[in-house]
Amino acid sequence: MLKKFLIGTFALALMLSASVAFASYDFGPSTLKVGSKGEYVKTLQTLVGATADGSFGPMTAAKVKVWQAANGLTADGMFGAMSMAKANAGSTGTTCPAGQFDPMTGKACGTTGGSTSGSTGGALTGGAGSVSITSTSTDVENDATESKEDVKVLGFKVEANDSDVAITNVKVELANTSYAVSSEKLTDYLDTVKVFMGSTEVGSVDASDFSRDSGSPDIFSKSIALSNAVVKEGDKNTFYVVVSSGSVDSDDLDADWNVKVSTLRYQDATGMVLTEDVSIDTTLSWTGTGAETFGYESSSANDLLTMKSSSTDPDSTTIAIDANDNTNDVLIGAFKLKVDTDSSDIKINELPVIITFADNGATADDFADSVINTLNVKIDGTKYEAELATADDATTDGNGAATYRVDLNDSDVTIDAGDTVDVMIYADFNDQSGNYADLTTVTASVANDSIDAEGADTLGVGEMSGSYAGNEHTLSLSTASITNLSWSVNSTGTLVDFFFEVEANNDEDFDVLVSEIVEVAPTGNATVSDTAGVPETTRLGVLSKYSGDSVVAIAADAGFTVADGDTTTFRLRYTLTGTNGQSKEFKITSVGGQIVPDDSQIKTTTINGL
Repeated sequence: MLKKFLIGTFALALMLSASVAFASYDFGPSTLKVGSKGEYVKTLQTLVGATADGSFGPMTAAKVKVWQAANGLTADGMFGAMSMAKANAGSTGTTCPAGQFDPMTGKACGTTGGSTSGSTGGALTGGAGSVSITSTSTDVENDATESKEDVKVLGFKVEANDSDVAITNVKVELANTSYAVSSEKLTDYLDTVKVFMGSTEVGSVDASDFSRDSGSPDIFSKSIALSNAVVKEGDKNTFYVVVSSGSVDSDDLDADWNVKVSTLRYQDATGMVLTEDVSIDTTLSWTGTGAETFGYESSSANDLLTMKSSSTDPDSTTIAIDANDNTNDVLIGAFKLKVDTDSSDIKINELPVIITFADNGATADDFADSVINTLNVKIDGTKYEAELATADDATTDGNGAATYRVDLNDSDVTIDAGDTVDVMIYADFNDQSGNYADLTTVTASVANDSIDAEGADTLGVGEMSGSYAGNEHTLSLSTASITNLSWSVNSTGTLVDFFFEVEANNDEDFDVLVSEIVEVAPTGNATVSDTAGVPETTRLGVLSKYSGDSVVAIAADAGFTVADGDTTTFRLRYTLTGTNGQSKEFKITSVGGQIVPDDSQIKTTTINGL
């Protein structure tokens, strides 16, 4: 639920005045310098743009010197009476605290012209804005090891709509659901709670600053003020709740803490301040957007190697192979290996890769060798050849799995504690002629219990987590490349078009046939217009040439022939009828034997404007 506060009206009233009064800064009774701590230091840090952690260190001193020099003071890094007076000079005029936004200008306080003191730069632009909030688990950890700083325990993404927005506060809540067997006092576990925007810290509070609501369990909450957390219109930025832990008693290491961001406050370019409910779940099991659970482990816990997903892992694809020549260096799988920060360095001795084959009707002997000439695994940028032993080939008449082993005993493949490395699997495919059938498929996978690794001791199954299961790839002798697959919908949502481009090659013409376009029966309450009496549940789109080189029609609505060397774009069109608000979802999984990538397969349309 969106709660709107009439701050914009208040800002307008302020604009009618000759000056705007903001509260003066309270720096305390004595000089602030390196070694000073507390709320007065936080106020100073906010003024000079340092991390507001309440601890006056060398970085804060450096920021103070820059501020003093800019304000005509002796840049000695000590914040005394003259510096305090300078900071508060004109505090009843148009000065406002750094890190907040001036409703008269729409700019960050303490700035002139069109730039703010934040990394995003520029005044807030746009009109009346809103935010969209979604969860993310990327880089979020499930364990906050004792005596460990800056562990990301919750992530969420904020998208700015119709305006730049300045995120000014987030309310964080924590509760120990294991309170019956471990302490539920927050400061027994945490020293600080921070908020990061990407990799930049934008807010921080001490764990002792959280208020405590008695219950079963107790709930600790705190609204954390953010500085320079501006999301530009149309952008989506990732925020993290980050905790730093002290020493945790052994009796408390079994604790499970729930954490959530319950509300988020932001300001748009009009000066309006709004509050967005992030997580509406009020149960003790906190789930959904803006909620996570994290536990604790001892800093002396066993070494840990984790397999994680990789953005470079290829989607299911069609790999064009040749009848007479090998096809080399084809990426068929990718994942990451991560070593826990508190682990010993981990040495990888052997990494087995399982390749599963489906032969499409072939019956070749020694099928794995018939399809794959060489399998290589690249670990952290270095390529190693994997070997297939006869005993590891479990394929029968071309179906089944074969294991390729990368022997690293004589190589120093060591992953340092806290590091993450990329692992990429490449295959060199044999020529197809006489070796395997067209449209044979291959799938790569790695099981965590098959990796031979060691830290302080040889790692067992309990010290390795995660697994990797790649996508299926089809080996095709197609005489054409099919690219630029995309969807388009007209303004009323009644015409849905699927486009694809065909380039005929390999010295052969290529037939584009409706029967070789795999369409899933459309779903939804709108109606696909009648096509020659075909039932709607099985009705296909209407195929036509859209642009490019000329083609030859094969037969009535059966397809077209693209001549060798020509490139033509085709359109598959669906026509809908129905009433406003009715919708339909369409899905195409392959064209001419070539797999359509997952992000291009599906399109949904809603009828509107009729």
